[in-house]
Amino acid sequence: MHKLEIVVAFILGILANYLNECEASSFDNFLRLLLCPICLAYKCEWHIRLSNFTNRDQFTATILQQTPSANLDLVFKNLSDQGIDLFDRLDHYFAFPYFLKIDLACGNKEENRIAALSAYFQGMQPIVNIRFQQPVHSVYIMPEILEIAVLGAPIADSVSECSAEICGVGWYVPLPFKNGSVVSEALITSNVIGQNIPDKNVLLNIDGYLNLKLNLEVGVDPNIRQFDIGHEVVEIGNLIPIPNPSSPLWYLTENSPVLILGGITDRKVVVLSTNEFDDFTILEVNIDSCWIGSLSCPQGVYSATVHDTIATESMLFIRQNQLMYYFKGNFTLLRHTDQGSDRWTRVLYSVCVERLIPVYLTMNNEEKLFVIGGGKHKAMTFIGTIKDGIVTFDSLLDSKGNTVCFILQRNCLVLWAALDRFQNATLLLVEGILTDYEATAYYLVYYYFANSSFKLHYKLPLNIPKEKQGFVLLLGTETYTNIPMIPMGITLSHMNSMAYIWGNFLFTSYNLGSTWLAVPGVPSYSLIRYFIPSWKGDFAFMTDIEELWYGKDGFPHLTRLRPSKGWTTFLEVQRIKENNFYYESETTLTVFFDRQKLLQEVVYAALPNGTTKIFKREIPVEELLSYQDFFSLRYVTVSSIYNDIRFLENCPFGIMRIKTLAPALFYNRIQQYIAKPPWIFSNIGIYNNLSLTVYQGLVHGLLWLHSTYYRPYADPVHDPTWRWWKDSRTAQHYYFYLASNKLSKGGFYVEAYDYRKHYAANLNDKLPPVIYLDKSSSYEFIVYLNMNHGKLDMKYELNQVWMSAHVSSPEYVLVYLERQEILNRGSLIYKVTVKDREYYVGQSLSGENLVVLSVTIKVVNSDLACFREHNHKTEMQGDARLKVYVGCPPGNRLAFDISYTLQYSTNKNNIYFDCIETNLEVPCFYYEIPFYPFFLIQDMVTGKSDRFWGRYTFKVIGGGPYSKSNIRMFSEEEILMYNSLNMSDKYAAIWDIVDAKPSDVISTEDGYRIFSGDSFGIQWTCQKNSPCSDIPADGLKGPEYFLVIEVSNRGIDRRTYCNYRLEFLIHLHGLPLNPYRALMFMLTTLSILWFILFSYIILRCYQNWRDKRLKTLSSVEPMVLPARSGESDVLYVHTASDLQPTSSSSSTSIHSASALFASSYNMHRHSTLRHPNVILKSHY
Repeated sequence: MHKLEIVVAFILGILANYLNECEASSFDNFLRLLLCPICLAYKCEWHIRLSNFTNRDQFTATILQQTPSANLDLVFKNLSDQGIDLFDRLDHYFAFPYFLKIDLACGNKEENRIAALSAYFQGMQPIVNIRFQQPVHSVYIMPEILEIAVLGAPIADSVSECSAEICGVGWYVPLPFKNGSVVSEALITSNVIGQNIPDKNVLLNIDGYLNLKLNLEVGVDPNIRQFDIGHEVVEIGNLIPIPNPSSPLWYLTENSPVLILGGITDRKVVVLSTNEFDDFTILEVNIDSCWIGSLSCPQGVYSATVHDTIATESMLFIRQNQLMYYFKGNFTLLRHTDQGSDRWTRVLYSVCVERLIPVYLTMNNEEKLFVIGGGKHKAMTFIGTIKDGIVTFDSLLDSKGNTVCFILQRNCLVLWAALDRFQNATLLLVEGILTDYEATAYYLVYYYFANSSFKLHYKLPLNIPKEKQGFVLLLGTETYTNIPMIPMGITLSHMNSMAYIWGNFLFTSYNLGSTWLAVPGVPSYSLIRYFIPSWKGDFAFMTDIEELWYGKDGFPHLTRLRPSKGWTTFLEVQRIKENNFYYESETTLTVFFDRQKLLQEVVYAALPNGTTKIFKREIPVEELLSYQDFFSLRYVTVSSIYNDIRFLENCPFGIMRIKTLAPALFYNRIQQYIAKPPWIFSNIGIYNNLSLTVYQGLVHGLLWLHSTYYRPYADPVHDPTWRWWKDSRTAQHYYFYLASNKLSKGGFYVEAYDYRKHYAANLNDKLPPVIYLDKSSSYEFIVYLNMNHGKLDMKYELNQVWMSAHVSSPEYVLVYLERQEILNRGSLIYKVTVKDREYYVGQSLSGENLVVLSVTIKVVNSDLACFREHNHKTEMQGDARLKVYVGCPPGNRLAFDISYTLQYSTNKNNIYFDCIETNLEVPCFYYEIPFYPFFLIQDMVTGKSDRFWGRYTFKVIGGGPYSKSNIRMFSEEEILMYNSLNMSDKYAAIWDIVDAKPSDVISTEDGYRIFSGDSFGIQWTCQKNSPCSDIPADGLKGPEYFLVIEVSNRGIDRRTYCNYRLEFLIHLHGLPLNPYRALMFMLTTLSILWFILFSYIILRCYQNWRDKRLKTLSSVEPMVLPARSGESDVLYVHTASDLQPTSSSSSTSIHSASALFASSYNMHRHSTLRHPNVILKSHY
């Protein structure tokens, strides 16, 4: 505690005593608001509840709804005065179904209200960091580790009998979901303003099992909730006898959203929980309970108890008597092809099931479990495989159909099975049954999946070896007791090569059973009933007499936690503190390690008032060990006036500190986003329904942008949110001006920078729990050790302290320890380097096929002996553990750089022809212009985007004309024919290389050309046997073709473990026609042109002839007609106009006109003959 805090606490204590503390009736509201929260600050903690989006005042205990609650497009369309992309992103603004409401729990209701108000007025704001667990099988997305930090928005709570403007306050944050993830964890912290509230971890898992039943069961109280999986047990009462033997809690370590616990005596009752039993539901399961004991499957006594419960990502498995059932959850986020179960389903009908055994780790994107047979199937072992919500079972038989007993050549039964992921095998613990000729014996037998064969691995001793000070190496020459060994089970670590065999003894191995060591201290008078690994270097186990023991990997001593002197001392301390979580009449239901690797227990207790309850509490391992260590301390009496007693520390050092040398995000590969609520400019700063709704939509839009950023094309800016704000940031200042002057429609302002990807490159004093190492990469950190006290011979004391390193798989990783002594300070500095040894074989996609191992750094002789007080808690020190993944780290990708490709091609060719109909998502290129592609290596975690200079192959693996719907993926033979140099004689190549000499071109054995960086260009050829060689024209447009391109560095780029495989589309236009088709088109075109030309000539000739004919007929000479009788001898000259018909006779036919002309011509001829001397001049 800081000095200022001590002074403030002292002053507040005086004020509190003077004013009869915070509850004094004379304490007015102002002082209560000012002083009480500070008094309560050190006992306040976060309180989290789930609130429905449609009704914020309605709270729920479990997350059932997995689909968005509302489409918010209409809301965002009305936000015309906000810098939000309203047009391109519509249909992507939705509301998640839940809010998280965050309050302060400081005591009673009034204390909670006052503390929350004070924290709000001081400016405190909770921050919820939600991390999504990667699913078992990532079908739709690349493996990734995603985290988003959402900040709380204050909302006024309604308080009865309060007239103030703000009587109570709580903080709301949207609860986001992620497709494919049903397990998530939230860390609630503060913005370090105001009160000091300790951080809190909560689980936010999806519950896919508590679906209400449509048809209610007959005989069940209708007021009790009935689900498809069973009906709820509301009244606990005397449900469990005290004492009751505890049961193991078995589940998939990181991916089980719901835990199931059975073992309640003579009841078909299980306990389900989504948050590690902080809350839970007690159910009576709906199973038939059919008991079919027979000679082939003997069952001594019928029992309704549900045994061997196992939880996986999407299924629950239980065993009752010799029957096995499963129930599939309704998890729509996992996108399984079928829906969840509506009843328990029995499997392995014809098998007498003796035991179910979990597999704690996924393997090849699959979940597994073992089924051990009994009765006539006692030598049978079945392995269940769950993939995409479908479970299948296979028996472990050799290639000839024999069981494990065949290799032992004796009658046997299988006791246990464990999966060895390092050897792709199963290790079986087998008991050779006692006969008249052979004694009971126990064997370890490997079953290898690759060739379906058994192999005897180790034969266990008959008796327990005599104990020594440390480990006893089992070589066959050691001394044994007369106590027979009774093996119960085996455990293989999925992090390292540690292995355990347990029963009335405990054997351990560093090399998966090649050599075994006997661990001293195990009581031979009891049996280990179940083993509890933490997968972080320590373990616990429960015996059949309910003794709880604790140990560490590689440490030759065990400690009994309960009952013990340390436990008795701890209970006395709790009574002094008036801690009411420990009762005289109670029984433990199960013990397990939670996600924080803290040892927890679920307890059923009978309270002093006559009621009963089930609850979870932590077993403080470090505190119990520190008490027991205190009882073992040596001491000496120092001669002085007071005869002082000086205790001698068992720990060889005083304080151990760790300092990292690189930001954690470079190695833990966590992608982080941040989202803040819109800015409020009201007088009191309280949010309303509209601003909260917009907050929901913005968080949904942010995660939607993240999910679409894995497209193969790179944006000009390496940021998923760039497409969201690129068109609106120029007007952000104007929008802020409107909102700050209370002119915006919604009364708030959306800041673009508040919704972004967060690249936190901070150093800290805590090792990341997980690191990822690529080829030749390394991770460094420093360990500081201070001595307990100074001595005259400090060098001697420093020489007694040494640090060692242990690597579970040393062939993959090498650890360097560099020691430095600082004598004048009594300190040691160790620089630790963890380096990849380039042993990983092959290349894999990002985040897939990783090799997991562990690195342990510890001070010699510090196990279970070094403790320190930190943050009011006792912590164990002396070691540091790292979980290391070797391979291609998640979060890396190869992207096609469209922007630079177009820019370079335009500059290189001085021309660029785009398609007539452009598509921003599919780049378009002209056939005749060389194609120069460029690629980027983008780090989704750190934000780096660099040019890809590695070696890779370029292939066309699919294509189709004119439309993406016509695309067809090519077969392997076609890909080879269209891309390989070895198939050049087939005349089927689609492309060829330019700007490179043939001697400079290198290729793979299959003939695929190997390129590097920007050292090549591509010229499209589309030879006669290629799929793009004969594309008919579509109307007036030239031929077009869509190509599916694959770029991969697999097997040719030795600088990384990553297989950067990329598939993308390009649109090719302006393709030439096939020569034969072109000739046909040319001939057809020429024929049409010649036909048009001749037709035109004939038409023009006819028109000319017709015009001349009409002109001839219309050009008539004057005619001389004789005078009529009775008139003077006068000649009448008639012109053509005189011979034209009148308007009344305009309809006269051409034949009448012709007759008239003919008669006139005859008259003219006769008159000429009659007057030969008359010559008439033309009127033209």
